[in-house]
Amino acid sequence: MGEFRIPVNSSWYTKELRYIEVIDANTALVVGYFLVQFPDVYNGVILKTVNGGANWSTQYHGWYHEVRSISAIDANNAWEVGGSYTGALILKNTDGTNWSNQPPDSYKLKGVSAVDAKTVYEVGAEGEISKSVNGGANCLLQDKLGPGNWLYSVLAFDKDNVWAVGLSGIILHTDDGGDSLSVLSITPGTGAQNTVVRACKIDGTGFEPGPSVWLKRGTLVIDATEVQAVTPMKITCTFDFMGAFVGVYDLLVRNASGEEAVLPAGFPVVTPPFQCGKGTGFSMLFFGAVCGLLFLGAHPLIRKQFFRSKES
Repeated sequence: MGEFRIPVNSSWYTKELRYIEVIDANTALVVGYFLVQFPDVYNGVILKTVNGGANWSTQYHGWYHEVRSISAIDANNAWEVGGSYTGALILKNTDGTNWSNQPPDSYKLKGVSAVDAKTVYEVGAEGEISKSVNGGANCLLQDKLGPGNWLYSVLAFDKDNVWAVGLSGIILHTDDGGDSLSVLSITPGTGAQNTVVRACKIDGTGFEPGPSVWLKRGTLVIDATEVQAVTPMKITCTFDFMGAFVGVYDLLVRNASGEEAVLPAGFPVVTPPFQCGKGTGFSMLFFGAVCGLLFLGAHPLIRKQFFRSKES
C-alpha cells in the first residue's frame, strides 16, 4: 500500500492541507499552510510528488497567507488561489517548478478550476465568480451573490459547463460559461439631480457591440448616451440627470440582438447637495429677502448705526 510522506521541518507545525490535484499516476500537487507562530501566523505551502507519493518536494512557501485551492491541466501548468492579511493571492506555474504571482480580483479567493492554458474560473467571498480567458493574467467578475454567500469550490468540465458550491447549500451551474447577458453593478452607484455623470462603468457579462442602456422608474425613463461595450464584461456610458426626478431606478441593458438584462433598484438619483452661490434666480432672491428681514429685525442700535452711516 502506498504512503504519503510529507517533508518535516522541526521549526514548523503542520496545520492543515487543503486540496490535492492528481495529474497522473505519479504526479500530484498538494496545497495548504503551516503554523509558524502560535496561534495564528501561517505560511502557505505547495508540495509536489513525481514518483507516486514516495517523495514530496516543497515548491512554494509564502509568508502569512493560506493556500486554499489548486488546479492543473498538466504537469507544467497549474494555478493556485488563497488569501493573506493584505488580500487575495493567485499563483501560476508554467514550468512544473516555479510559481509566479498574478493580480487578484477579489479580497478572498477559495476555489480555482482551469479548463486549458487560457480559461480559468475562480470563486470566493460574497459569492464572487470570476473568469479569465488569458491564463489568469486578468480575471473579470461574472457574478456576485452578495454578503454571506461564500463560494468554496468550483469545477469546470469544459469552457461552458461549470459548477460552484458554497455556504448554506449553494449549488450553481452554467452551461454557457457564464457568458449570458447579466448586469452586476454600476459605478458610480448614484447620480445627483441636475448633473451629468460621465464615464459610468457597468459591470456584467455577455455585453455585445452596440448595446442600449437606460434607467427606468415606473413610466420614467432616462436613456444613456455615449454607450460603448468596451469588453463583454464592461460598458461605459453617460447619464444626463438635468430635470430628472429623484428616486431609485432599475438599470437595464439591451444587446443589439434584443436580449435584455436588468439590475433591479440598481441606481438612485439623489437630491444634489446645497452649494452656496448656486441656485435658481427665485431661490437666490428668496434667500436675500430672508437675510434682509433678519437684519432689519436685529437690535435697534445696529439698525440705528447702519442708517446713520448711510445718511452720512
